[in-house]
Amino acid sequence: MYGTVRSDGLTVVKDSATSTIGSDLINFGGTDYYSAEVELKDSSNRTVVLRSPSGIANARVGTTTNHQFEVITSDTLRASVGTGGDISFYEDTGVTAKFFWDASAESLGIGTTSPTGGATTVVDVYGSSSSAINFHNATSGTTATDGGVVGQYGNDLVLFNYEAGIIQLGTNNTERMRIDSSGRVGIATDSPVSKLDIAWGGYQTSGYALTVGADIGNNSTRTNNTIKYGVVSGVNYSNSEKQVELLTHTSNSVSNTLSLGGAGNTALTSPTEILFLTSSTQNGAGGTERMRIDSSGNLKFNSGYGSAATAYGVRAWVHFGGSSATIGGDGNVSSITDNGTGDFTINFSTAMPDVHYSATVTTASQPAVTSYHLDRIQNYTTTSIKLEIVNATNISQNADPGDVSVTVVR
Repeated sequence: MYGTVRSDGLTVVKDSATSTIGSDLINFGGTDYYSAEVELKDSSNRTVVLRSPSGIANARVGTTTNHQFEVITSDTLRASVGTGGDISFYEDTGVTAKFFWDASAESLGIGTTSPTGGATTVVDVYGSSSSAINFHNATSGTTATDGGVVGQYGNDLVLFNYEAGIIQLGTNNTERMRIDSSGRVGIATDSPVSKLDIAWGGYQTSGYALTVGADIGNNSTRTNNTIKYGVVSGVNYSNSEKQVELLTHTSNSVSNTLSLGGAGNTALTSPTEILFLTSSTQNGAGGTERMRIDSSGNLKFNSGYGSAATAYGVRAWVHFGGSSATIGGDGNVSSITDNGTGDFTINFSTAMPDVHYSATVTTASQPAVTSYHLDRIQNYTTTSIKLEIVNATNISQNADPGDVSVTVVR
């Protein structure tokens, strides 16, 4: 066929009697850039062009006017190419585009025609309640519970491996963390043996294997004066319980404290008892209790008892000169009151919990006196204790010894 054909309707039928398989139904030739070209144009000048460019192996189908190109089957829109280069693939009704390429933004939208996100978003997967990408291979299988999935389910971002394998994270071409098939987490190790296994890799000159911390306030207002918290806590069983503080570190410009069992954090609770156990052998299981602090604050330890028993502490002690009442050394003693010869009052810095304590007094002789006798301890109070010392050879006569030592046990 040669020349120009204009028709309101043109039907070209291949003559099977005279044409062979592989021969052209219609053959259009040309001598310019396009060796062959077909244009289909309607009354609104919307044009569809089929071209076979000279020197180019592939044929081209498109439009020459400011209209999009659409692909239709069974009278239903399947795909379209917009005038700006946007490409849409539609769901089965041909109404809503579910796979969309935004040419100007160079972004791909799955389930949305408006891919959004950060400034460098390339792929945006959208679903009304959830969206996800599944990964399968020949080893994993191809069912809904095979392979792996990355998805957004409501407010939850999920990274999930359905297989009995690992989840691996890395940077700088090196593995940094993994979760193995048993749920153990390894950081800097590919063979975790605990629920959390952090490999430090030998002695380090800087940094730490684990840092736990929180501010009273926020990091942007952190100063030397703000209190910094580092808390390691246990778990609780029900809402009526609270998590127990195990180790707590607090620091500011005037203190740097490590607490065992709590530090006044009202969000957590302190344990009722703290136990210390050791084993007599390297592989001893369970261990044996050696010491405990009970809920009343009593310190109990196993030192010749056969089991942990209450230890009673020295609440105060002092060593002073008998003739001058000058303190040489002390603990929990604020001062000595010299009431006269052989008469002294020991004043405590911190009061005793009650008057049911025991006091022991020892003395050293002056050169002119061979020995002394403690006549009595008077006036047991929570804030002081009064004692009198007499000459052993004349008990009716008070005397000042060379040195006096007093120990108070409660």
